[in-house]
Amino acid sequence: MYDRKNCISRRLYGSSAVRVFFDGGNVMGTYSWRFCDRPHKSLRIGEKGFLLLPDNSCLRENNYGGYGKFAGIDAYEMAALINREYMSSHPEYLVWQAHLIEVTDGNGGTKRKRAPAVRISDFPWYPLYADLNVTPEQFNELVKDMDYRGFPMCFRHIGVEIACYNEQNSRLPFPIKVASKPTLYHAWPASKDDPYQGY
Repeated sequence: MYDRKNCISRRLYGSSAVRVFFDGGNVMGTYSWRFCDRPHKSLRIGEKGFLLLPDNSCLRENNYGGYGKFAGIDAYEMAALINREYMSSHPEYLVWQAHLIEVTDGNGGTKRKRAPAVRISDFPWYPLYADLNVTPEQFNELVKDMDYRGFPMCFRHIGVEIACYNEQNSRLPFPIKVASKPTLYHAWPASKDDPYQGY
């Protein structure tokens, strides 16, 4: 049963380690999600939303800023955290890739097709991510010099890698679920991205 007192602003999931996830993150344009409990509606900038967690608690954000933070905690960092134990015991998990690649078509020409899925264990950061004894703070410190698509690597980028696109998020054991009200995590499907990015 849902317990309303577990859905408070600034609640930390698991440990205080969550606090440092977004210290070194790079900011991009705004983004948002459709509510999992009201899929025809989106979380708009300035509105209230709830990031649901698998233990049926949630993170309440009273004034969504457009950058994925709920009660000060980044949704992508939370996705990396709540899926970590599963991913560490399933190194064969395939991460769907959104980008296109050029391939030869057999007639001397090229065509574009979706890049193949990548095993999570093939990412260079996976051994540290899979080691559950390594805290997110330690992870960030150990990978700070690793390049991630032109940015310094951090724990948040794992969440982006595994949950950024609808096809990725919906396949996760514990996808990102943003709701319009406090509710049970397992009662709803994964949230889809908002094509209007919170506007």
